[in-house]
Amino acid sequence: MTGTRDTSAQFILADAMLANAQSMEETGFFQPALDYLQQAETIYRAGDNIAFTSCMLSRANILLQMGRIAEAETVYKAHGKALLAYFGKPEANNESIDYIEEYIDSASQLGRILLQRSDLTTAIEIFSGVRQEYAQLRESYPLHAGYCRAYSHSVELLGDVRLKARQLNGAFENYQEAYNLVTEMLRSGTPMAELHFDFARISWKIGCWYRENNQFEEALQYLKQGVRYLGRHADLFEAVPEVSKEHANILIDTAEVYALLDRRRAAQHCFTLANRIFSNLFIDFPLNSWYKELFTIALHKTGRFYAAGGLYQQAEQLYTDCIRMRRELMSDYPAVLQFRTGLAVAAQSMGDLLLARQETDAAWEQYTLMQETAQQLLQDHAALPQLQHLAGIADARLAQVKIEQGDFEEAGKYLLQCLQVRRQLNAGYPHDAQYSDDLAIVYQDLAEVYLQMGELRTSMYYQLRYHRLACRLAAQYPQHSGYQQSVIESSRMLSGLYQVEEQPARASHFENLLRAVVPSGAEVLLLLTSMYRSLYELFTRWGDKERQLRAGIQFYQFCKEISVEQAMEINKWNELALTAELLVTQCYQLKKMTEAAIMYAEANQMLEKLIDYFPDDDSYRKRLDSLSVYRQSQLSS
Repeated sequence: MTGTRDTSAQFILADAMLANAQSMEETGFFQPALDYLQQAETIYRAGDNIAFTSCMLSRANILLQMGRIAEAETVYKAHGKALLAYFGKPEANNESIDYIEEYIDSASQLGRILLQRSDLTTAIEIFSGVRQEYAQLRESYPLHAGYCRAYSHSVELLGDVRLKARQLNGAFENYQEAYNLVTEMLRSGTPMAELHFDFARISWKIGCWYRENNQFEEALQYLKQGVRYLGRHADLFEAVPEVSKEHANILIDTAEVYALLDRRRAAQHCFTLANRIFSNLFIDFPLNSWYKELFTIALHKTGRFYAAGGLYQQAEQLYTDCIRMRRELMSDYPAVLQFRTGLAVAAQSMGDLLLARQETDAAWEQYTLMQETAQQLLQDHAALPQLQHLAGIADARLAQVKIEQGDFEEAGKYLLQCLQVRRQLNAGYPHDAQYSDDLAIVYQDLAEVYLQMGELRTSMYYQLRYHRLACRLAAQYPQHSGYQQSVIESSRMLSGLYQVEEQPARASHFENLLRAVVPSGAEVLLLLTSMYRSLYELFTRWGDKERQLRAGIQFYQFCKEISVEQAMEINKWNELALTAELLVTQCYQLKKMTEAAIMYAEANQMLEKLIDYFPDDDSYRKRLDSLSVYRQSQLSS
């Protein structure tokens, strides 16, 4: 059965309503668009199947953009059922070919909803199903270039969701398959201009995959290929704003990779080109709110680039423009969720900039704006994990301000609020590595805050949880070097904390783990030395002389071990001698006679070396004599 169109006045009215709805949607007036679609859908139900289902799909798409996720999901599911009811299973009914893409588009959007809800397992199942539908169409109609192209796109979409799920190998396989399919179609002379666009887009995504894996040179190769290809075939896409948009997006990502490679001039050039494209789109299509949104995103990313390079004044101006434009979008289109979340993200970046300049009060204002915006959004969309995530970031940023101000107790309160949010997200979405990342970070921050407050046991409690989560993530995602670095950092700290708590067995366990993870023995020594020095300074501030001494002795021992391995320069001997002399004094003050004897022998050895090496400098002999007299006085008393 194919749908038929009634030419009666009633259906002419419905056509007009549908056209008005499409116009309203393009300009961001979503609620009026929904009203028109609902009225047109009611009329079309009488018999015009094609328009009836199209109205449903458009309505679901708008609900999704408004952040009304549950309603959108319901409509997508109803849309799929309606298509199947009218046209039968796609693979079983040749007459349904015209409706396959609408059916699969609906399934794809449903998959995107699941992505927003971080239900990655179900999303992968749905996108895999979409891929299978297109695979069957491609097999049934091998000469149909549209279905071949659609199949490659479905494979690409599956790669997107696998990348989100940190299934990096699977994502790369999907991207590579899509890349090969499009390349093959181009080489065979398939007469579709869109294939050139597809090739550039897939090159872009492979580049992003390499960036995710910290392979920046490889990333740059594919990103530049995408940029060049769109430029080379620009005549095919003249006056096609969608292509201009993607061209600018690829330029933005290329700029960010250049920045990671510290090629800042090339990065700035790409940012400038991208901003020019987005600015022109905004000027050429003033009624399309999404081009204004994209322009603000480009300004925001350019601002981050300037901030990272220490160009704070330029970054601040871009952030100011971005926040102003975000407020305008929110005012004009209050129903659009992305415009509202964009304000929170822009406020976060402005706060980060101000905090980097030590303007803590001004940073606090921006983070408060971020928190208030996130909380307002949660009142309307409590079920959206990305909004809970945003609220958690706001709490963490407010905590950072308090840390900079030295108010660790208040910082701890905000971090505990953040912890509550992140635990809920991690428990609700265990397959989303982003939420596991966030939970690990707040554990680490809490460990540091409680350490600064002098609550060592509480600090160790959170440090252990940080360590366990880091180990799990490192095992689950071995390609991600950041997780291994977290294991190194947590093992280092736990080794030191257990040592100063006089639990040598546990300290040795974490030190051995550190040595197993870090390939270079010299690097391990440097890591442990710097850690014990930090602990020594911390316990000195606390006035905790017992722990200060334990940390100091460990610091000395690792310094000496480094000196043996690296054939220490003569000027380092004096530093070691001074450290040993100080520790001798501290040992006697605490009546640690055994430790005092050990450290005296160490100081004596270092000073004897200096005396032999500098026979004309009597200062070392005087220090040795003074230390000997002090020791005798302590022993006699």
